[in-house]
Amino acid sequence: MNWLPFRSEAEGSNQESSEGKTEAKSHVSSETVPRPRKVYRERVLVRVYDLGQAMLTRGYNQLTKDYGAFHTGVEVYGKEWSFGMTLDHSSGIICHEPAQNPDHTFRETLCMGYTRYSPREVGKILEDLKHDWRGRDYHVLTKNCHHFTEVFCARLGVARLPPWINTLAATGAKTLDYLDSTDSGYDGGEAILSFFDGLRGSVFGFFTEAQSAEAPAATGTGPPERR
Repeated sequence: MNWLPFRSEAEGSNQESSEGKTEAKSHVSSETVPRPRKVYRERVLVRVYDLGQAMLTRGYNQLTKDYGAFHTGVEVYGKEWSFGMTLDHSSGIICHEPAQNPDHTFRETLCMGYTRYSPREVGKILEDLKHDWRGRDYHVLTKNCHHFTEVFCARLGVARLPPWINTLAATGAKTLDYLDSTDSGYDGGEAILSFFDGLRGSVFGFFTEAQSAEAPAATGTGPPERR
């Protein structure tokens, strides 16, 4: 005869209650444990263009960056964002494929570092910036595409632009003359031509004077007379 261990109703009830609590606790803990937050690390690039489509602009930018006329855009998550002029009160922030700005000639790419923001967070940053970067506020000296690039990169937590990018905005009287003939960074580069015409005269004059200074001064019309 096989004997089975005796278990009272109270003991059975306590065991079932304990097992139920264990299962409930396990179920609750699995629901309350937070999922680990995804870590984002997206590379941020600045696309640099020669302003407009003119060969003259590219030639001067190749000669010296001190007088360079450039356009910049920020690439993040596969899209490039930049700032330009509009005639209404809409945002001046535009988006296009990387290195494919139709108004300017692509030159080079600068790696600014990596942002920790997700695509959704980057979208919120851009929405926030649109209120302060309206196309009617564009100014080639004080609020141009490079200023937007600088602010956007700062919001993304990456490096600052190198100084040579925005040198044109601080070249003194020649820049002021240039401002009199243009009001937009999207004019196809035609207004910049007049600026460079004046600059070309200055550069040509500099080299001409340098060559004249190196040449020996003439003291007469013929060889010295032998005595």
